Amino acid sequence: WCEIGYILTNYSPRPYSSPPTEAQKNEAAAIQLAIWKYVENGRDSVTATDPTAVESRALVIYDAANGECLSGISGDSQLELKPDGALNVTGSLVSQNFTATVSEPAIGPLQGIELKFETTNGSFNSTGPPLTSKTLSTNASDKASVTLYWNVSQSPFGAKITVSTEGEWPVILNPTELRPDNREIQRLIILEPFKLSEEDQVAWQQQLGGLKVTKTVDWGNVTPFNSTFEICIEGTTSAQSYYGSPSCHNFTYPGSLTYTWTGLKPGSYNITETDAGTHWTVDVEPEKVTVASNETASANVTNTYGPGGLKVTKSIEWGNVTPFNSTFEICIAGTTSAQSYYGSPSCHNFTYPGSLTYTWTGL
Repeated sequence: WCEIGYILTNYSPRPYSSPPTEAQKNEAAAIQLAIWKYVENGRDSVTATDPTAVESRALVIYDAANGECLSGISGDSQLELKPDGALNVTGSLVSQNFTATVSEPAIGPLQGIELKFETTNGSFNSTGPPLTSKTLSTNASDKASVTLYWNVSQSPFGAKITVSTEGEWPVILNPTELRPDNREIQRLIILEPFKLSEEDQVAWQQQLGGLKVTKTVDWGNVTPFNSTFEICIEGTTSAQSYYGSPSCHNFTYPGSLTYTWTGLKPGSYNITETDAGTHWTVDVEPEKVTVASNETASANVTNTYGPGGLKVTKSIEWGNVTPFNSTFEICIAGTTSAQSYYGSPSCHNFTYPGSLTYTWTGL
């Protein structure tokens, strides 16, 4: 059938003259005879004895068509579509590779066959406007591959990917289809359009991830005291968990300073800490973290307790007395062991005339 298709598309007695010449008649007969030699499965299965030129020309056409195939595909060609490898989840983007294979048992690898890939969901490009149809040609290994992408927020269940290739193939028209009375008439061979098509379903279930946050408290020279720190996470897009509605957890000192959020949709998350007060500096590393499918991301939040200060201003009311040189000692002491100078006051002399303001720092 490959050879018949080749003859029908590559040989013709045209252009005709009117009336047709003997050579034109012989060419038409030779084409017909070469076709029927293939129909009857052999070079010598049917012959023409008169004129001998028809037989000779038919053999030339027969030999030229031997092993050729119309458009590279035949009635025996097969088209197969399979997933290639595992699903890949990168942030909020999911992808799956697919490979289509065109095979022809009698010919071998079919290179250069045009294949059209189509999908009902997702896109054949990872960025930009959705691309739901893509045409590729098979390589030297009779294969063509595409990657289908979709966002984790999309539901791929029931999504279908289809690959197809089209061509023409010779078919014999049965006389009973042409003449209901079954009269003996010449059978016809025509090129009939046909399409090979194969499909596969995208089988995917969103796999969730987690985020582990560890709190570190740097007290410096200050004696630690009971403290609570609120840390929140929020998805950066609607495809992630807690988008627009942060999830928060209180870390209490002393106590557990590690917490893991589970069941998170893959993607990017912001990590923030509610204002802990002016005495604290906060370092979030990283402030934005990516949660992957079936994995637990991590982040660290460090609070450093910063020392404060105490400013004392001395005022002197002299009344009717003429001011004179004077010195005043003022001391400060912490009221508990958690404060500076507890049990050991720190003092400063305010001298008049002179500066009557002093600030204790590092408290």
